[in-house]
Amino acid sequence: MKQTHYKHILVSRTDGLGDLILSLPVFQTLKATYAQASITALVNPYTADLIRNCPFIDSIQSYVPTMSMHQVLHQFRQSKFDLYIALFPRPVLAWASWQSGIATRVGTAYRWYSIFFNKKIYVHRSECLRHESDYNLDALRILGIHNMKTNITISLPKKDRDYATQLLKIKKISKMRKLIIIHPGSKNSALNWNEHRYRDIIFQLCKNKKLQVLLTGSPPEKKLIVDILKGLPILPKAQVPAVIAGETTMLQLAAVLQHADCFVSSSTGPMHLAAAMKIPTVSLFGPVATTTPVRWGPLGNVHRIFMPEHVECYQCLKGQCKQHDVMDQIPVSKVFKTVLDLVHLHNDL
Repeated sequence: MKQTHYKHILVSRTDGLGDLILSLPVFQTLKATYAQASITALVNPYTADLIRNCPFIDSIQSYVPTMSMHQVLHQFRQSKFDLYIALFPRPVLAWASWQSGIATRVGTAYRWYSIFFNKKIYVHRSECLRHESDYNLDALRILGIHNMKTNITISLPKKDRDYATQLLKIKKISKMRKLIIIHPGSKNSALNWNEHRYRDIIFQLCKNKKLQVLLTGSPPEKKLIVDILKGLPILPKAQVPAVIAGETTMLQLAAVLQHADCFVSSSTGPMHLAAAMKIPTVSLFGPVATTTPVRWGPLGNVHRIFMPEHVECYQCLKGQCKQHDVMDQIPVSKVFKTVLDLVHLHNDL
């Protein structure tokens, strides 16, 4: 039977950008179910900007692995939570939820620290039989909640939309041409194309005068983008790709993505951000079982997914092969044609 008395709810999702985005339906469903409750998100400081204006999150707290057990416990005790949901379980957080006296503690049943949870989820996410967003909602099903909110929405303040508009103007992005945003980095969270493949797709797209290419990335990914552009064949000035790596916050990047006609990347957080902004995506996925689109595919948008086919090498299937680059099986020509199809330029090859 669903409880209705929760007043102070804490939900932890302290890993990456995409993980937090795919957790947003949990927060929205909680707010719809417990309208009077105060809902706190415990997140990685890197992702906190994304939810600062979220209408179904009342406050944000940060957690980093370097925090001591005493610091975490003090943080939990101060807020006097009565419900804790661990979407990304961490031992110190599970312990602090129990030690601080939170009455209801929801988390996985399959870790050694599951003893600190009194509402346990008997599901192995590692089997990857469902999407991550649906796995997240298991934490609410165990509370008796079944009327789930599944749309992923992100609120963009006017100041961030204005910043994006001005930034694109500075980068000379014209509204008269289709905008293709490419995010070549992945932080090694999943297999990805090498820089040569990205260079090829960028060049092919830039040659089309009806398209313009914009490259995005975090500050550490600037070097990758520089390396990709170093080997790019000479193009007319108007067709050279623009770069905004390291020039936006998370919400500003989301606002930039709103201007795109298509977004190209591997399986990475910005892919989920583009999907949340309802931008068509072309996504490159590896064959590793725990990283396939069954669990991590984009949601809520028009999307096309490419994966290596007929992979027979055992080490390639594990993502550990030193002899083959399994992602080379994804042809640049097919990705190029798919982008053109999505932006309705398939007759302009």
